[in-house]
Amino acid sequence: MSFDDILKKITEDAEEEASRMMLEAEVRAGGIIEEAEKEASEKSRKDLLRAEAETEEERRRIMALERLEARRSLLMAKQEAVDEVYVKVLESLYNLSDDEYLGFVRRSVMETVETGEETLLISPNDRERITPEFLGQLNSELEKRGLPGSLKMEIVDSDLDGGVMLRGEGTEVNLTFAQILESIKEEVELEVIAILFPEEEESGS
Repeated sequence: MSFDDILKKITEDAEEEASRMMLEAEVRAGGIIEEAEKEASEKSRKDLLRAEAETEEERRRIMALERLEARRSLLMAKQEAVDEVYVKVLESLYNLSDDEYLGFVRRSVMETVETGEETLLISPNDRERITPEFLGQLNSELEKRGLPGSLKMEIVDSDLDGGVMLRGEGTEVNLTFAQILESIKEEVELEVIAILFPEEEESGS
């Protein structure tokens, strides 16, 4: 082989190797670029998913707060409505006629009396309605029940705000309007709410 042929062979081999190395470099570069684009795309997707998750979490938090506020407002409305009902009931009790008022006192005393020897405590405002004659009627009814019929009456130096108190041996029972309503308030509150908010009760059942 001549010198020129050897030089030509070396040149061809060098060009072939250079071409191969260039091709490998391009493949590697393409791989690096593709991997970089993939990582960038994955990061973008993760960022998007994270943003969506954070948005959904914020939406749920806001909805939960709104539901809580709505529930609180509803409970307040119910309580205010119930309180208003009791105020109106008290007003109606205060406006009872004499016969109705005495009927209320008689029922309250008869349902509470134990020995028939208690003392009926009344407000100065009731001295003209709860008379000795009325007390005599109560004692007559107690005697028919087999009790002594020895109720006494005492005017106290305070306004009992409607109703009376019954004092026995070591006991004192409050039979005023406000106290009686307060004692049954919890028992009938659900009934009052059911009447005032029938739709709410049906949706909750």
